[in-house]
Amino acid sequence: MTTAKARATTMTLPGKTPAVGADASAARAKQAETPATVPPPANGGPGTALNRATAERADMPPASGFTLLVDGHYKNSFASLKLAKDAGAALLGRFPMLRVEIYDAANKARVAV
Repeated sequence: MTTAKARATTMTLPGKTPAVGADASAARAKQAETPATVPPPANGGPGTALNRATAERADMPPASGFTLLVDGHYKNSFASLKLAKDAGAALLGRFPMLRVEIYDAANKARVAV
């Protein structure tokens, strides 16, 4: 009869050697220190209570700054028109089929990129 240790097969990635001896115990100790679950983000991510009164809505125009409009949807916000134009130009350079505009919240107007 064969023992369980003899029957067990190990699978290693190419170029990697299995941990043996002190390396194996160090790997197990490191794994034991790692928490099993990751705490939820502090910025209102999944699993946290989000204050809906202060959350930005994607279907309503922002109150301040400059926002990229991509195919009619509000995306990133910027403090200055130059930053928004640079981001819009970069986006159009990568994806020329998109309709990209900049929404100026102060004037409540759309500016072409």
